Amino acid sequence: MTQRILKKLKELNTLWHPKSKLVFKSIQEKKVVGRYEDDKLTEFDSLTLELCKEWGFKYDEEKHNDYLKSLEVKEESSDEEKENVEDVNNTEDEEESVEEEEAEDDEEVEEVEEVEEVEEVEEVEEAEEEETENDVEEKVEEKNETIEHNDSITQENINDIFQRNIDSLSDCFQFLLKNTEELNVSVDDLNRKLNTIKQLL
Repeated sequence: MTQRILKKLKELNTLWHPKSKLVFKSIQEKKVVGRYEDDKLTEFDSLTLELCKEWGFKYDEEKHNDYLKSLEVKEESSDEEKENVEDVNNTEDEEESVEEEEAEDDEEVEEVEEVEEVEEVEEVEEAEEEETENDVEEKVEEKNETIEHNDSITQENINDIFQRNIDSLSDCFQFLLKNTEELNVSVDDLNRKLNTIKQLL
């Protein structure tokens, strides 16, 4: 015969059956109310009911009734969910038919909009091309003005340098002319002195 040794469960101050993990209502009232798993009490459920039958333990009627009620509630909620799903499916069918009609209308509107967009794009492209041409012309004019300005500056610089060179050469010529005159004077003096010496001899 299967042993049904009960031990005291200090954590809940009651009795329990370690092999099946079934927990009893109290030390005095040996009726199963749940299971002790992972250091906590698990509420009465289908596994608890099966273990009670397997080990031959009596279960608490109140806990058993609560468990049956929870099953009924689950069944009702399941039925409601099914009804809701059917309602949702019907609604989705209706919405799909409406969406199809709207899609057809949208396609016509999109065709009109596409034509308008193409026209707008062409106008924008033409405007951009005109702006680009104007920008190019303006840049070319600016470059030409810059080149002309640089040319004028360059010509002025050349004229200035040329004038400075002419002035410098003129100064050199004056200096040479002056030195030449002094040399001529010196030569005349030497000739006079030579003549005087010749006469004396």
